[in-house]
Amino acid sequence: GSQVTLRFASAELRERLTPAFAHLVEHRGRRRRDANLTVHLWDSASTGADPPLRPHTSSEEAAGALYHFDEPPLRGVYQPGIEALSVLDSEAGIAWYWVADAADLPSWEQACPIRQILFWSLGSRGYLQVHGAAVGRPAGGVLIVGPAGSGKSTVALACLGSDLLYAGDDYVAVTLEPSPRVASLYNSGKLDGSHVQR
Repeated sequence: GSQVTLRFASAELRERLTPAFAHLVEHRGRRRRDANLTVHLWDSASTGADPPLRPHTSSEEAAGALYHFDEPPLRGVYQPGIEALSVLDSEAGIAWYWVADAADLPSWEQACPIRQILFWSLGSRGYLQVHGAAVGRPAGGVLIVGPAGSGKSTVALACLGSDLLYAGDDYVAVTLEPSPRVASLYNSGKLDGSHVQR
């Protein structure tokens, strides 16, 4: 029920990130609502823009390291391994997502972009972003959770072609009020090549 507007400064980044949201694009002719969240997205390589200020990190930093800051109404996270910065102003409903080079974004980031911004924004609307998969029908479904490598994606993707609807295989949004429900966040599936036969 919320509208998110994505404003891209470069075609390169738009081409890599918008397929993940293709199933959520509003159709032409629908009445446009004011966005609950507007995200400005850019990369320095294709725009020529200087990188924003970000934490100074060691070159020995682990690929998955995250640096968080929380100074209400601003929240941010920097991922040095992929050179990505996400910032949300929760009062203004505006966020910024910067990467050094759109061409260098790993496939897993392209499949689930602006994940941290959505996590913060969804939380303020009573939803929790869950690292899990979900399949089902309009009347009910199954939320599949577990640690990385436990088979969430394999199970969800195995349901494709059945009468079950696919809500996601890696990240979905859940709420308990007014009744339990799952919202699809991404139009993507993560499948390792060795899992295709399964």
